[in-house]
Amino acid sequence: MEKMNKAFLLFRKLLIPLWLVLALTGIVSGQNVPQDLTLIGENQAVYSLPSPLNANIISQNGMQAVLEVNDAIVEENRILVRFMVWNLPPEWASRIDDSSRIYGNYLPVAEIGLPPNQWLTPSSGSKYSLISNGNDLVVAGLLEFLTESKAQTFSFSFNQIPFDVEPLTEGAVLVLNLEPGDSKNRQDLQSQIDTKLGVGFTLMNVAQTPSITMIQPAYQLENPDELLSRTGWITVETAQGKVVPLLRTNPYGINLTNDSNFVLKNGYLMPPVHKNDPLTISMRDVYLNRKIDGQITLDFGSSLSEKSSGTLDTPVPLDEFDVRLVGYQVYPQTIEMHTHDILRLFVEADPCISEIYFTSAATSDTAICGFLPDSERYACDLTIESTDIDKITLTYASFEYQKPGVWSIQWTPTAMIRFQDQKNQTPYPISLVSERTVAELSNTEQHLLNGVKDLTAQLTAKPGWIHEKSQTTNAVPNSDYPALVKHGDQLLRQSTTIIDSWSRVDQDGMMVENLTITKTLKGEILHAIWTTPQQTILLPQGWVLTTTDPESMTVYPYLYGAEFYSLFDSSAEFISKTACNLSGEAADCYLFRHSLLEKPTAANDDFSNYYLYWIDPENGQILQKEVSCPLDGPRSAIEPCVTNTILTLEKQNKLPADPQMMIDQIIQEKDL
Repeated sequence: MEKMNKAFLLFRKLLIPLWLVLALTGIVSGQNVPQDLTLIGENQAVYSLPSPLNANIISQNGMQAVLEVNDAIVEENRILVRFMVWNLPPEWASRIDDSSRIYGNYLPVAEIGLPPNQWLTPSSGSKYSLISNGNDLVVAGLLEFLTESKAQTFSFSFNQIPFDVEPLTEGAVLVLNLEPGDSKNRQDLQSQIDTKLGVGFTLMNVAQTPSITMIQPAYQLENPDELLSRTGWITVETAQGKVVPLLRTNPYGINLTNDSNFVLKNGYLMPPVHKNDPLTISMRDVYLNRKIDGQITLDFGSSLSEKSSGTLDTPVPLDEFDVRLVGYQVYPQTIEMHTHDILRLFVEADPCISEIYFTSAATSDTAICGFLPDSERYACDLTIESTDIDKITLTYASFEYQKPGVWSIQWTPTAMIRFQDQKNQTPYPISLVSERTVAELSNTEQHLLNGVKDLTAQLTAKPGWIHEKSQTTNAVPNSDYPALVKHGDQLLRQSTTIIDSWSRVDQDGMMVENLTITKTLKGEILHAIWTTPQQTILLPQGWVLTTTDPESMTVYPYLYGAEFYSLFDSSAEFISKTACNLSGEAADCYLFRHSLLEKPTAANDDFSNYYLYWIDPENGQILQKEVSCPLDGPRSAIEPCVTNTILTLEKQNKLPADPQMMIDQIIQEKDL
């Protein structure tokens, strides 16, 4: 019996790697065959490897694993080598989201040696995948080596496993003897790159374990004079159109040469996938930086002076884009007690133009471009060393522009075993209690807090959704010469927004869920944030915003007017309570001051923030809150910075259809 049990355990251990190997090689039968990133597919083989080769390797922790080179193809301008490493411990898979990973901190993962004495490292088009079912782990790679050499025999040197951070203790060198032509019958694979508008979008690397999934997209540019500057949202959707939550993380430290065929940006983590249903990975919009050699001269007619302005009519040649400078303005800008003169150039341009990197002999800085707040007006700011100029020559070697669109590819993951013993998240409550004792509070302050507590008790008397709708206006600092807002940041361009907050409370008055939606005055959704005890997600994109360990997340007791507690827990000072009115209705106004200095005095009020609350005297409801501060920096005048007017406070049994639809669009881990 003992021998039988040992044999069964050995069979069980061997069975899992075999399943993983079959999944990675695409041999598994059925309609939902995993779409492996490392398959070669159809090719124009000059030579090919007739049969796989094996070798033993030893990892840094002394684990002996098996390297298998199971395919190799020589084409006209590249060599492809397909490998797998198996018999790795499942704990090793934790490296896929290890914070110690550093992008590009080692080279190479592998090399090939060509006669007579040429060594090549893998190109940027190399791909990797990792699969672990919790008992064993397999890593596969398709390495691309760019070369015109058509060697029939070459050596393959392997000394590092993808996603690892250290070279192997003992690698392997295999001599590959190839045969003419293709030795295998191959199936044509669906293209895994979506190319449009001169930009290709593909999936380069993946990792799947029972606890986490990683994907890393890559980008290919057709124009050699362009570089990828930034990308829009990356999303993953199911066939039913539901969005999978993604956590953006650092790029993965994989082997790259200096070729620029493919560009890697961020990696993305998502919940473990327990089905092999196809997923759609999409990217919305890209920003490209294009090289160009340009120069223009601006003639102001007379010497500039502080706060001078005027009109211009100067075209800016930017290839196919229509761009023209139509005006200018000079203003002083003070940063860290130093004042500089800024030349603001107003631009009429194709809406996709985001940056023009102007420089001049009159400055050592490069221009910064963007929109004026609450405006469609576009401008570029350039620091100038002196206003004593009547002309200026601007040069530019590049510009940035947006390519709007949606790029999508499909990926069929390998179904992971679902562990039944995974820990459930058990949120625990914490208390929000002011550090100041009752004895330290004045009667007026205590009356205010009692009203807040009474209203809290009414709102949390039974489970449901507490809806707070408000209009928030953020004052624009230095309103005569406001800072420019970066192209594509729609939220920061709005100084006034409508905020809908929906808080779900349970029978104990705990806030177990919150959905906050920010809109324009026209009702257009700028973004939404959905918070649960497990995570915080940006909607509708489905990006996870917190990196906090889910087990440390908490639920909070719902507390109406919680900002009062933050004031009482700080060094803020209650100043006064006065009778006032808001839109013709009687109210009580409470004023607090919070000094920005450690030891405030009566002489430095300009280093203080002031908080003014309009409170309904009948029910204690906050009607409006205004924060005043030195808006334009230290020693500037105290003026309103933020005004928040409450439009709605109500309790509902359930979330209305529209916000509920936003939550329902995000798929839950149990459904993957």
